[in-house]
Amino acid sequence: MTSTSATMTTDDVKALLTVLDEAQISQREFAKMVGVSRVSVNRWAAGLAVPSPAIGRLVTDVVYVLQVAITEGLLPGNLPQAHGKTVEERWEMLQDIFTKAHRIANKR
Repeated sequence: MTSTSATMTTDDVKALLTVLDEAQISQREFAKMVGVSRVSVNRWAAGLAVPSPAIGRLVTDVVYVLQVAITEGLLPGNLPQAHGKTVEERWEMLQDIFTKAHRIANKR
């Protein structure tokens, strides 16, 4: 994602949807990562709303870390193991993957 302003561009929305698809992360899981409702993420994706500037910056950061996780093979590689798991177990796996990817991103 390129924009850190309050307005998500078409490219920002495409980047968000692409990374969620490639990482095999649901809008609900992404919403939890950035502390908003699934409805908010759905409205952003549909172009019906934009996040606040603070949430927009967080969205940009989280998308970047997810892109690193994909590049490093952490996602979606580890998520097939999560099939059949409870929502809580899958969330714990995502948190671990995100933490690893965040460390890698900080070293770049």
